[in-house]
Amino acid sequence: MSKKKCVLRIQVLLAFVLTFVLQAMGLFSTYWHVQENIHKGLFYQCDSDKCSTEVISQAALGLECTSFIILFFCMLCAWTSICCFGPDDDGIFMNDDGKGSFIFSALCYYCWLALYPIAGILSLVGCIVFGSNNDTIDLGWSFYMCIASGSITILAVCTLCMDYICMKSSQKSFARSLLYEMYLEN
Repeated sequence: MSKKKCVLRIQVLLAFVLTFVLQAMGLFSTYWHVQENIHKGLFYQCDSDKCSTEVISQAALGLECTSFIILFFCMLCAWTSICCFGPDDDGIFMNDDGKGSFIFSALCYYCWLALYPIAGILSLVGCIVFGSNNDTIDLGWSFYMCIASGSITILAVCTLCMDYICMKSSQKSFARSLLYEMYLEN
């Protein structure tokens, strides 16, 4: 595998893993709303001696959980598309020896390409909904983790759009350029 392909795979997977980990840490921790002795999460809240299950914002919980599930699905699709169905020893897709399919790889590629920005938008909207119902001074680090996850996702989508604009100006097709960069270029 060439150095360029390896770097590209690491960049793409890092974008997915980083956003997924930030989203998971923010979603499942209890530091969305912090007061003196009580810290509340989207699922439950804890005080100095006990924890209870109380949902403080159903809308934010729904949006953040949906974003988490979509990010997980996108991460699986990206992993499948980039690592499992990439080039094998002869330098072409692994569809020549029965181990993979270019069509399945392209389907995985376009699934995460379409769903990834939706996950970022849902995460940011969930944070906006939660933040609009609470004082900003009481917001904890879990809230900011989900903001970071959504922001990194939107930044990655903007980078992808810039790649599209650059490829369009050089008269290459968008799908060909990205697939070519990830799989076929030596």
